[in-house]
Amino acid sequence: MQNDQLFFPHNDGDDLEDRYEELLFEDKQFFTTKAIIPKVFRARIERMRKREEAFRRISKTSPSENISIVSVDQEIITDLLENYLRFQKVRSELMKQLYKVHECNSVILLIEQLLEYQLFYLMPWKISEIDGEKDIVISKEPDPSELFNAIKAFSEAGGSNVNEIQTLFFNGKSLLETETKRLSLLLQLEKK
Repeated sequence: MQNDQLFFPHNDGDDLEDRYEELLFEDKQFFTTKAIIPKVFRARIERMRKREEAFRRISKTSPSENISIVSVDQEIITDLLENYLRFQKVRSELMKQLYKVHECNSVILLIEQLLEYQLFYLMPWKISEIDGEKDIVISKEPDPSELFNAIKAFSEAGGSNVNEIQTLFFNGKSLLETETKRLSLLLQLEKK
């Protein structure tokens, strides 16, 4: 089929398994190096699904990999430090599993889990009014260590939830204010 060539590009004589692995590696790189933007990730997942179907038709093979679902606590935690640490732990576990799997369907399942869990991470960051939203780049995540240090300083200053950021003085306040706006905008986009 011509559509199969479109979704699973390859040349005559190519080792189909090798080409499949190359494309899957590119997907894994994408998901581990890009900021988690649900609409962008879902578009990539849809392309992967089409490519998987095309590959299976061309190669006349069936998926064979089974993976276990990562158990994720879906409780919303309003304490920003605890929420951040839990999200980073879950994200790290999902990314470790991502590099262990060898089929598109497994990668898709893991990324869908990540997107679902990210929604629980975003909820405590929601603020009602976002000043200067034009200056916020949703796809630009801050350095994780700088963000952790800002959240930790906020927590050490007595803060726990997003509404207290404006009332306290701590190192990294500007970074935390910007990240709060970015994550609030990301949550708004997700709910549209």
